[in-house]
Amino acid sequence: MKIIYDCDNTMGVPGCDIVDGLSLLYLLGKEELDICAITTTYGNSKVDIVYQNTVNMLSEIGRRDIPVYKGCTNRYGLDSEATDYLVKMVNDHPGEISILATGALTNLYAAYIKDQNFFRKLDRLVVMGGLTHDVIPDGKAFDEWNLSVDPAATHWVLKEGKDLFLITRDMDINVSVSTADFIHRLTRNRSPIGRYIVERSISWLEYTMLHLKSNCFYLGDLVAAVYLVNPQFFEDQQQIISLSTKTISKGLLCPTDNRQEGQTIHLPTLRHRDDFVEDIYTTWLKADCGFVKEIGGGW
Repeated sequence: MKIIYDCDNTMGVPGCDIVDGLSLLYLLGKEELDICAITTTYGNSKVDIVYQNTVNMLSEIGRRDIPVYKGCTNRYGLDSEATDYLVKMVNDHPGEISILATGALTNLYAAYIKDQNFFRKLDRLVVMGGLTHDVIPDGKAFDEWNLSVDPAATHWVLKEGKDLFLITRDMDINVSVSTADFIHRLTRNRSPIGRYIVERSISWLEYTMLHLKSNCFYLGDLVAAVYLVNPQFFEDQQQIISLSTKTISKGLLCPTDNRQEGQTIHLPTLRHRDDFVEDIYTTWLKADCGFVKEIGGGW
């Protein structure tokens, strides 16, 4: 499977989410995958920070063989090296490229603007984002970032995405791991990659404990990565989703019976949680990384 990972990886950036980086390390642990490149987008941070963080991370783990392309800065600028790369790859390998997208969808929209057959040339598209109903923590509904930050991009990805699979935040809220178990399972065998993952994650884990008062963290983007590789852990269902600008601008995926005004997409749900959790830990610990790292030491 040829994969391009379009993400806003900030694993290791103080105060920023780690799950895109965990997803990348999961993909690296699957030997059957051909990770063609990583295209960076904005979301967890600005695209410049995401790009440099991803380059640094691949360098640290000895995977400089995977190219990284900087994506669009925001929803208003649709030219980038990532966009050019996406268009070139789907034209060079029609029907062979799968895309995993876990940040803002601007790069994909920009690729569609350049080539309006872009989505039809993909093998599969898996997107992390959206809510099927309002989530109201502390009595206030919030917009889902990945889909709401660039409504035009979301509209066209939903409308034109061939064989589109959407992993929603609703499911993310129900898929978490204990921080203590995460640290224990990755460090108990003194695996270099396990210790690296914990070291790169520690600032975010401390943030969730101190500021969010939580002893666990949600796996969001990682759920989408697992689905791309192991759909057998999930139960697939299809739904006609409204393409209304009003709902898309909030990141809401509202069902509709009107086929002319909506689009049918796949909304998988996790059915084998225990198998899912075992798979991610096993896969992380066998990620193909060529470094030797001592905690607190140099590379």
